[in-house]
Amino acid sequence: MPARLVIQAGIEDRMGELLPTTYFHIVFTLPQELRSLCMGNRKRMFGLLFKSAQHTLLTLAKDDRYIGAVPGIVSILHTNGQDLNFHPHVHNIVSGGGISKDGK
Repeated sequence: MPARLVIQAGIEDRMGELLPTTYFHIVFTLPQELRSLCMGNRKRMFGLLFKSAQHTLLTLAKDDRYIGAVPGIVSILHTNGQDLNFHPHVHNIVSGGGISKDGK
């Protein structure tokens, strides 16, 4: 079987595992003014970047004006931009639905 067909079959298998909802790609970037703090405090600063992103996404998502639920979130840290300059940012894939207050 050609490699392209194998890859396509793998993608189709994974698609069957997705929840029946939309997904959003949301990026949080560390402000340029704070980047120098990362040089000696990477673990702490990257942890704060993840926590800030998570707090923001969960707080807004729980609000009934938005989805009124706890969404699924997958987060990935990138430390460089496309030009390979130091540019810490977190990519988040967020479900457009989630678990509501009543557990549904």
